[in-house]
Amino acid sequence: MLRRLKALFLASASGLGVTLGLVFAMSLMVFYFDQNSYGEGRAFVSAGQFSVTITMLMGIPYMFGAVISLLSDPDGDKPFSHSLSTTFYVYLGLMAIGFLVLREAVICMVIAAPVLLPFVAIGIASMRYFLARNMKRGSVAQGSFLLLPLALLTFEASVSPTPERVTVQREIVIDAPPEVVWPLLLSMPDINEEEGHWTFTQSVMGVPRPVSAEVKGEGVGAVRAAYWQNQVYFEEHIIEWDAGRAMRWSFAFPDDSVARYTDAKIGPDTIHMRIFDGGYRIEPMHDGRTRLILDTRYDLSNHLSIYAKLWGEVLLGDILGNVLVIVKDRAEASKSSPLQ
Repeated sequence: MLRRLKALFLASASGLGVTLGLVFAMSLMVFYFDQNSYGEGRAFVSAGQFSVTITMLMGIPYMFGAVISLLSDPDGDKPFSHSLSTTFYVYLGLMAIGFLVLREAVICMVIAAPVLLPFVAIGIASMRYFLARNMKRGSVAQGSFLLLPLALLTFEASVSPTPERVTVQREIVIDAPPEVVWPLLLSMPDINEEEGHWTFTQSVMGVPRPVSAEVKGEGVGAVRAAYWQNQVYFEEHIIEWDAGRAMRWSFAFPDDSVARYTDAKIGPDTIHMRIFDGGYRIEPMHDGRTRLILDTRYDLSNHLSIYAKLWGEVLLGDILGNVLVIVKDRAEASKSSPLQ
């Protein structure tokens, strides 16, 4: 009887200790994450830039799964599917809160899900393994391995990622000559929601679509003002100009409308990603048609650059492709427009 009470006491102490440790660890990293995005801690963590990379996508989800598993099945005697489904419903609840209260967080959660969810499952399995071992042996130390994700914080804070410039490019063939296409690159007013085409980024994730774009001025130094849905606004400052053939710009974000809609941590000008420049290039074809090429380049700096580039190809690729379809449809509907 005494042995059973001792084992139960040790198990309870161990479970409580691990839970408190996990909560403390998550609170610590959320604090640094918040500081990195909004507060004075930005300079402290900018070298490691760990907040939205390995620690946030793997470490915290691992601990999240472990804690939910412990709270929903403290004895570890229910099926694995029980802990998994409970955690999944909690995650959906957080997404719902993010959608209703902090809409910008949804984009981050969708991007993170393919990496985040597997590590939640690993956290669940780890906690169940710990509970099974602990109930048999009553060792408080057996749960210490659950705190290993904290090592990621130290690793990422001490190892700086290698910066990389990434190019996303799309092109389209337009059944209209260059002299019809070029004016549309200078002015595209009153773009309605029906223009463009279906994309995962804009049709499913809800990223805003363009409303209008207009170049103010001419040649290098001109400014292309871009207005998108949900009051998103940014500018494209012309740095290269070849009338009728090409133009290139650097991006400028006079306000926080882009970052506010997406997420402050994956905005267009952060320590993790910075939109560099973009441009159009017109290539006349021998049959009178036009090949229009649109690209965007951005600087990427985090420990999950391969994964980030995949999403960049999807998100930016969808946006660029949609813009090209709008230009194509308008150009083919007005082949007689004069060169501006």
